[in-house]
Amino acid sequence: MRADSNIQYDVEREIRWDPAIESRDIGVSVRNRVVTLTGIVRSFTERHQAEQDAKRVAGVAAIANELEVRLPAPDLRSDSDLAQDAVLALVSQVPYLSGVTPPSSELATSRSRARWRGGSSGNAPRRRCAACVA
Repeated sequence: MRADSNIQYDVEREIRWDPAIESRDIGVSVRNRVVTLTGIVRSFTERHQAEQDAKRVAGVAAIANELEVRLPAPDLRSDSDLAQDAVLALVSQVPYLSGVTPPSSELATSRSRARWRGGSSGNAPRRRCAACVA
């Protein structure tokens, strides 16, 4: 059986070297092979990952995850939030990306242009534009 101090050292090292965990405010204590994680992390993902790191250490019997999640300030935004807003902005500027049918006058104009290009007469293959597919 491993000593609690060895388990604590290994858990601390495992958490410190995990690139998914940015927070360095994580405390580790061990008593009778039960690991207790305390402190503050920036996301629920970090909280979960710290627990997974502790589970990987040999000799751990159980884990008490008491990490507190403090989300970043509202004026600081993550990359995924910025990307989502960029997509929404594009969709609002180019309605065809959202699947919204254009106004009927624009749809009629697009259909007449498609017919004028030879898509609906003779044996020529039909050409369709994004606005015509409704």
